[in-house]
Amino acid sequence: MVEGTISFAFLIMSVECNTINYPVVTKLKEAVLLKARYQKMFGSELPVRQILFNLITSVALAGGIISLAVSVATGLPVIQDIVVVITILLLIFCIYITNAKGKLQLASAIVILFISMVLLPLMFFTGGGVYSGMPSWFVLGMVFTFLLVEGRICWLFLAMQVIVYAGCIVLATLYPPLVRMFPTPEGEVIDIAQSMFIAAFTIGFILRFQTGIYEKILKKVTEQSRQLEEARDAANRANSAKTQFLSHMSHDIRTPINGIIGMLEIADENPDDKERQAECRKKIRIASNHLLSLINDVLDISMLESGKVELTDEVFDIRRLTEDCLSIVQGKAAEKSVSVTAKYTDIRHPCLYGSPLHVRQIILNIVGNAVKYNKENGSVEVELKELYCEKETAGMELKVSDTGIGISEEFLKNIYEPFTQAENGARTKYEGTGLGMTIVKSLIDSMGGRIDIKSSLGVGSEFTVIIPFRVSEQQETGLKEVPDDQADISGMHVLLVEDNDLNREISQYVLEKAGARVVNAVNGSEAVKIFTENGPGTFDCILMDIMMPVMDGYEATRKIRSMPRADGALIPIIAMTANAYTDDVRKAKEAGMNMHIPKPVDAKKLFRIMASFHRKDKQ
Repeated sequence: MVEGTISFAFLIMSVECNTINYPVVTKLKEAVLLKARYQKMFGSELPVRQILFNLITSVALAGGIISLAVSVATGLPVIQDIVVVITILLLIFCIYITNAKGKLQLASAIVILFISMVLLPLMFFTGGGVYSGMPSWFVLGMVFTFLLVEGRICWLFLAMQVIVYAGCIVLATLYPPLVRMFPTPEGEVIDIAQSMFIAAFTIGFILRFQTGIYEKILKKVTEQSRQLEEARDAANRANSAKTQFLSHMSHDIRTPINGIIGMLEIADENPDDKERQAECRKKIRIASNHLLSLINDVLDISMLESGKVELTDEVFDIRRLTEDCLSIVQGKAAEKSVSVTAKYTDIRHPCLYGSPLHVRQIILNIVGNAVKYNKENGSVEVELKELYCEKETAGMELKVSDTGIGISEEFLKNIYEPFTQAENGARTKYEGTGLGMTIVKSLIDSMGGRIDIKSSLGVGSEFTVIIPFRVSEQQETGLKEVPDDQADISGMHVLLVEDNDLNREISQYVLEKAGARVVNAVNGSEAVKIFTENGPGTFDCILMDIMMPVMDGYEATRKIRSMPRADGALIPIIAMTANAYTDDVRKAKEAGMNMHIPKPVDAKKLFRIMASFHRKDKQ
């Protein structure tokens, strides 16, 4: 309140003083200058004691000027005027060294020792004694000491002031001629009145200022308490979520691992039973895929929550991508006798800019759930529709309807929370992780889209996703993979770069079984050496791991690409790595790799890509 009042007063004074003589611009400049000076003396960023010092000395300075005017007007002796002038000059000096030089304690000591103990006693004897306003100034001096001086020296100064002020009153009482009285009763009354008003206003301003500070501190403490309360609640929720997370993880990881170990034991006990062996391998594969899905989902959630997921901005064909996703889930749908149909409506701009990897993840999660939680002989209908196209932005709607088990209204409220499923037995019965919709919602939000769900228990569900994409004038330039029945890699000469013995053995077996000829390298440096020592055209493809000793896959690829031979720039280099995030894909492409396949490797997908490059080279 005090700061606002003084600031407003300065601004008014600035405008009024310049109304006649200066143009508007000059007035504004001076107002700004006064505002800056005010901030330098009373700004909230200053120490409280400095603001108090400036406040008290400014009021005292104003009081001194008024006292000088009263002294001259009432005909007091010249010595009184000299004392007041010295006071004014000393106050100005103390204000200067406090605000320009940062010497607050020195200024406070000067004011207390010189003014309170020298000038005020002189003014007492030359200006009417107790029959004047001097007792009010004595009070103001002691208030000044209380507020501005710290530690034991404060009590020392107060004791000195009490002694000096009491001594003045005793001397004036015992020896009245020592006091020079006012020449008129009116002057005496005026001096008493103005001194009382100055003291009252000064103390009032100080109390108001201190109350304002207290209220601000109280408000800040209250806000901090509220924030601490919220932080405590959030921490409790986080601990609860962590406990629940670990409980779910323990269940979800141990369940497939238990199945894998159990099936291996059954297989070991029945080495001659081919039918039992085949059944064990099938169940081990199912459990392994579920475990892999769980790990992928948990890592995705971790990346999304940490804000490290990078959405790419590349051209892709959304219709083709949707068709690819549906072909992936067709196998699972056929096992459950669930029909999957697709409809494409008003797709005028199929080629878009976006992050196809994450769009694929959204579609696979939603359509995969529609199949997983469906009834036997049920159906899933997928419709991709272009809703609008405004200013080169197309709004794409994906609607997935199923005849599945449905979702209760109560569960819909929590469907996007991690590890939530519609029924307690769903984790076991449907082999779900409860993380899919959390990932879907986070990705859709990151793309600026929205998702709506309608569902009825026992009837089915309808998921509607709308995402805006920038329209691309160019066509998708990615590799067109050949179908599985045309993915023939027999006769291809492959350089396999892998540092892990087990992974290298598995990959070599799979490739050679498919008819490829394989040369192994255990790190990037060895791969560069083998490629250099063999003539151009020797290898048809390089399968490159990333994290390897001696030289990693990125560096090895860059060296091969920079070789002064034609096949160094043209040979397909496929990253085959456990580094499976978007950022890893980007780094692989920047290094010069053509494709990126995450581990564990899908052999069919690998063959499709290799065959596609091989066919492209022959054309």
